Amino acid sequence: MGKFGGAKYDGGGEQENVDMRPKTCLVTGGNPETEPNNNGTLGAADYYKAYDHMQDTIIIGRPMVDGNYGSYYANPTYYGARLADQCKVYEQRFPRVDAWIDWNEPGWDANWQQVLLFSSAFVQRAHELGLKACVLNLATGCPGNNWQMVDESYDPHCGEVLAAADYLGHHVYGWGPDDFMVSNQVQVNACDFALRPRRFKDMYDRRGWRFPPVIATEGSTPIPWHGVYTPDRMITDFTAMGEYMNANNWWCGYTNFVVGAQWSWPDFDLVGQYVTGGLTMSQAVGVWNYNNPADAMDGYHAQIFGAGEVHPKNLSELTPAGNFNGGINRQITGLVSGQSYLLDCWMKYEFRGLQPTQLKFYMGVDDTGQTTNGGATTIDWGVDQIADKVDGHEIFTHVWRTFTATGSTASIWLRSAQTVANPSFKVYVDQVEVKQLDTGTPTPVIGRSPTTLSPSCTQGSNATSQTFTVQNAGTGTLSYSISGDATWLAVTPTSGTSTGEADTITANYATSGLSAGTYYATITISDPNAGNNPQTVGVTLTVNPPPSADPVSNGDFEGSVQGNGVGEDWTPFATSGYGATYAVVTDVVHGGSKSQRVTNPQPSGTNRYAGVYQVVDTTASVGYTIAAWNRTSLPGGGQYDLIGRLGVDLTGGTNFQSANVTWYEFNSVKNTWVSLSQHITASGSQTTIFLEAWRKWPASGTGYAWFDDVTMTPDGPPPPPAITRSPATLSPSCQQGTNASSQTFTVQNTDGGTLSYSVGVNQTWLSVTPTSGTSTGEADTITVNYATSSLSAGTYNATITISDPNASNNPQTIAVTLTVSSTATVAEDFESMPSWSSSYDASWGGAATWSIVAGGQSGNALQASRGNLGSSVKVKVYNITASSNYTLTVYIKCPSSSAAYWAECAYRLGNYSAQDFDQNSGNWTMIQKFSNSGTNGNGNVWTQYNKSFSSGGNTQISVGYKLGVSSGTAPTIQWDTLRIQ
Repeated sequence: MGKFGGAKYDGGGEQENVDMRPKTCLVTGGNPETEPNNNGTLGAADYYKAYDHMQDTIIIGRPMVDGNYGSYYANPTYYGARLADQCKVYEQRFPRVDAWIDWNEPGWDANWQQVLLFSSAFVQRAHELGLKACVLNLATGCPGNNWQMVDESYDPHCGEVLAAADYLGHHVYGWGPDDFMVSNQVQVNACDFALRPRRFKDMYDRRGWRFPPVIATEGSTPIPWHGVYTPDRMITDFTAMGEYMNANNWWCGYTNFVVGAQWSWPDFDLVGQYVTGGLTMSQAVGVWNYNNPADAMDGYHAQIFGAGEVHPKNLSELTPAGNFNGGINRQITGLVSGQSYLLDCWMKYEFRGLQPTQLKFYMGVDDTGQTTNGGATTIDWGVDQIADKVDGHEIFTHVWRTFTATGSTASIWLRSAQTVANPSFKVYVDQVEVKQLDTGTPTPVIGRSPTTLSPSCTQGSNATSQTFTVQNAGTGTLSYSISGDATWLAVTPTSGTSTGEADTITANYATSGLSAGTYYATITISDPNAGNNPQTVGVTLTVNPPPSADPVSNGDFEGSVQGNGVGEDWTPFATSGYGATYAVVTDVVHGGSKSQRVTNPQPSGTNRYAGVYQVVDTTASVGYTIAAWNRTSLPGGGQYDLIGRLGVDLTGGTNFQSANVTWYEFNSVKNTWVSLSQHITASGSQTTIFLEAWRKWPASGTGYAWFDDVTMTPDGPPPPPAITRSPATLSPSCQQGTNASSQTFTVQNTDGGTLSYSVGVNQTWLSVTPTSGTSTGEADTITVNYATSSLSAGTYNATITISDPNASNNPQTIAVTLTVSSTATVAEDFESMPSWSSSYDASWGGAATWSIVAGGQSGNALQASRGNLGSSVKVKVYNITASSNYTLTVYIKCPSSSAAYWAECAYRLGNYSAQDFDQNSGNWTMIQKFSNSGTNGNGNVWTQYNKSFSSGGNTQISVGYKLGVSSGTAPTIQWDTLRIQ
């Protein structure tokens, strides 16, 4: 199976989709609101399940709810959850459908906020029901208000939806010469291409947002292609899109619009279309998919293990059976005792059911070499690779660990484990390798745990310090430095070394001066010699507002009773015409002697609501935890026929049907008291609490719901004060033989009382003045003086310590990194092949030929040529001086070409690999790029190109050379006379 598939909308197309051998395909349902018994084309899923080669196809179901959007806007949270419930009904009819679409092409009008609320509710409810959700399904271009949805400055934004979604849907329609949006061509109207998924991935990565696996839920040419493009041309674009998806494995697949829509969109349909040679278009795609499988990294196969049915064919297989602990192993020989080795592979996992929060994957090593006992204590299992490295499901991720051999034989064990039955899952493993690490040049690897920190505090207090560890997971010595990018965050120590031991680092928080809200920071661990430099620890700080008294009155219903049977200070509500009744009772209680009962008679239809509410006084921006207890009884109905819910209206409104009400469900366990606790942040002076009994279905009999012990607890009191200093780091620099310029920092008391502090240093080449002081809130300025004229060129570290034994976060430190530089020049004449720092050939193609040839700009030159498709890169890393200005020059000679090629020369400050240049070229500064869609050669004449830059804090620069081609024959390119001076 390959990643290119089809979408079926109406007549025909079942066999054509089968012929395509797709990893993903799409089927459509009816409108569950207006025609709940119309299954649309969902029945095609039953047709597909009869074919063995489609047993692992991801089938996406799209209910055709486009006509409901107007009504959805009125209460998006309710309708989003309701659509998930309706998809659950569809699943009972068609269990082979794997995931469900919520909304199609949102953002055309001004209701983008309602769309995001709808999608959030849909995902949440889908996960509660064991369904998978494919969300957003963004239109090509930038229609309406799409940019507000993806802009992190708006509230809400799609980052919150992406954090929970199983798949991100994108529509991929091309335009002009770039019909399937494969190549980065310059277009007349860039807006037509604004929503390309690849551009979004880079943007989301920079923000630290989760980027779920992408499925193109629609895609084709911009206009009906029959009579405009030939089937042969379409197949060429199809396979190019497939190659692009395989090269970017965050793509799960593409469902072409359309393969089965003879009534509605016949001029888009592949059905009945033939390519040269006699194959149908679907068969031609199937040949390509067979030879380029989605479930293997290289070749045709991957190892699979797991438990239960991830793609069930019937209801019995839908029952999760994911309790599993097992995998594969093998013995390896020829090891050298005392030598370090890298064990690595590519893995991904698929699941069906509840979210796989307990699924783990381990890479074990047993020095004894035994292969019979998976429970042996001699197996070193290392860390859970899913928690440590894997971002999400269905995306092949490179995972690895190192080990040191104790003899010539060992055994390796790849194991997945899940202690619960739900969900079913399967793990794919490919390209397992054991590599001896180079002992001539030890390569340290930065390991850190955990990868995120989530401190919290109440406004006016300092968050409690937290710790993480830094460890050399490679060979040699890791010499690391640590820094944070927020003034309220400091780490100690700020540097260290590791040869394998785990060093504990403390993160201290000076948060007492911050307003209530959420703050983000990044701790960066750096060693320019590390193979994975740098690594980060994400910090998410929550500052909660100060407390106030519990505003709920008569929350235990022990007070008097009104004439309508409702406890005092509460008001009843119900669906119009619904005959619910109310009583404060003593026979069924959770605490005390009374509870509020709501009696729900048998309704004539679905969705009848009744309950009580109370408007309470709150303080804006203050956090509260609302807790309540509920019990339900419906002798003639099922578990979900009568559900208790807690509603919150932050505007203080009293209409339970308002879109301002956010609903939370109690766990439906009949005849049992269950609790619900929900944290909210008040947005105004009044907030409304609703206690509701929801009669979902017209099951027989009278139902009862009881509510008791409703509380609204404000967040806790602030802790004691702390030292605040800014900045947290200083980076002076100077030329050898001179003194670095003086710098300053501030010390401030951010809480009550008086801060009496002293300031000390640990190196003789710096001093501070004054060395002590007091602060009752004002920021005191401290001057740092440097005596550096006698120091040799190099990097020096020192620590300034601010102390007050009475401060809650005593002591605080400032890391000082001094750079003493000398003149540095780089000259590369390519008289012989350089000792490259790294090389890379993209997995989707072959390797280029690199050689040193005569006829350069001066003497010999570096030449790249290729007789195959692919993208190949060489990178060399040079040492430069920090805080210096440079000009980089290089001569290039390149002919023009009609092939789809790219020839590039670029640099990036720091130590970066050839693979990074190929896969993250947007982070490199381009010196010169040639391509047939841009600057197409320079007449094959030696021409000098230059870029000027400042090295900043960097002491290394990576210079890269790249030649790639996706169709045709690439031109031969030469480079010569590189200078950095």
